[in-house]
Amino acid sequence: MFSNEIADQIRKSFHVAFWDSLTDDLRTDTPIFSRVFRTLTEVHDGIKEVASASLDVSAVINIDLLQEQTRGSSLVQQWPNCQLFVDRVVKLISRVQAPKRDNQTAAGYLVIKELMAAADVDHPLVFCKVQTIVHFD
Repeated sequence: MFSNEIADQIRKSFHVAFWDSLTDDLRTDTPIFSRVFRTLTEVHDGIKEVASASLDVSAVINIDLLQEQTRGSSLVQQWPNCQLFVDRVVKLISRVQAPKRDNQTAAGYLVIKELMAAADVDHPLVFCKVQTIVHFD
């Protein structure tokens, strides 16, 4: 049986590998969004699970609309929309999160600022940094 320390290290390694791979998906000549949408679906479901029934999570994280918007335009054209989307998700998370997560959510606003200042080639890396604020434990 693995010790907790080894299991934690394995989990962290897989976590880093996943986000590095997702960044690579977005850096291809024709960006691959399939895992982005699966991840956003998990974020949507996680927020919906902890949010009150009156909060319309799908209005903020509308996967069908996002998939439609990514078709037929270059990724560079998408970054202003990504900034707005991340801003809306961070605000949504801040409404439903435990107070102990306030510092992590504040980090989400730093990601938005980084997206605005980043060179086009760095957008995928910065966009994937938003994962630092999404926790449902």
